[in-house]
Amino acid sequence: MSTPSLLARLRQLPADPALPDTLLQTRQWEGPLCRVRLDNTGKQSEAVHHWRLFEGDLGLAPDAAIYGEGFQMLAQTGGRWNAPEHLGRCPDASVYRITADHGYHTVHNLLLVAQEGGWLLLAFASCQRFGGEFRLHPDGRLEIVMNTEGRTLAPGAHWQSEALICLEGPDREALLATLAQHIAAEHGSLVGEVPTRPSGWCSWYHYYANVSAADIRENLAVRAERFPALRYVQIDDGYQARMGDWLTPSAKFEEGVAALAGEIHAAGCEPALWVAPFIAEPGSQVFQQHPDWFVKGEDGLPLPSERVTYGGWRCTPWYVLDGTHPEVQTHLEQVFRTLRTQWGIHYFKLDANFWGAIHGGR
Repeated sequence: MSTPSLLARLRQLPADPALPDTLLQTRQWEGPLCRVRLDNTGKQSEAVHHWRLFEGDLGLAPDAAIYGEGFQMLAQTGGRWNAPEHLGRCPDASVYRITADHGYHTVHNLLLVAQEGGWLLLAFASCQRFGGEFRLHPDGRLEIVMNTEGRTLAPGAHWQSEALICLEGPDREALLATLAQHIAAEHGSLVGEVPTRPSGWCSWYHYYANVSAADIRENLAVRAERFPALRYVQIDDGYQARMGDWLTPSAKFEEGVAALAGEIHAAGCEPALWVAPFIAEPGSQVFQQHPDWFVKGEDGLPLPSERVTYGGWRCTPWYVLDGTHPEVQTHLEQVFRTLRTQWGIHYFKLDANFWGAIHGGR
């Protein structure tokens, strides 16, 4: 008798036993892709913090080699199922405090497992509303979870899980290519809209935050002599007076970024700019003048991000603009409208986006 496929074994795993009986789960399969619907059949609203789509043992070796993605870019996982190793320098569970990880290790959105004759790929092909988590227990048990963040499901209402895909085969790259096709199907694709792959130079990887306008001009000249094919000249962190004051230049950009962007245009290049739109440092004008624009802690005061997560890599503690505030929405629109229409910058490197969605605070 042949061994059932991993997809078949996944189909047999039970769903979340901890949910109330009034929450009905229905699995909807399309080949290797599964969506789970959660209906509130009761008469009262139910708050759900974590919704387990599947839980159990897939029969994988506990010492199987693994690779997993993190919630943010500095937290990948390697090693083995029963002995995960942090590849990134800022693990999600410890440094960012995103997951509790008591007795298990969390991988976000994509998990690769080496098995005899090939690979198993479990991944979420969509992220429309919820974060997807794979919890790896040392004994080989797996939980596949939607992080629903304590949201309330009203009577008669329903949620749809993100699109979970289960693939296995001998060629890892082919599995990842198939996943990419599913992601494009769920979210759309820019293929055909971007005629050529962008290329350029970024100031961060040599100057870091110590960059000056003179540095940009020097590299702009070198680019013309040695690398004329590079289209973008990207000014990174360091041009602004303070984190959060993106339209106010630092002393090293005495003539302003707009004038420098004009020089880049005149040299036949496209200016590009680093912006971390959701954060501000304590001494910034935006924080000093509009403390009511920021996410609040339990004390009703602006919440320093280090209280609930990683505080930031410089000019800390970072405070987070409240994107639900109408005046904040107007502020962000005004900043980018100025950068685009007045400064002539159409390419933005957006950073620190995690802080725009941190856990904790109001």
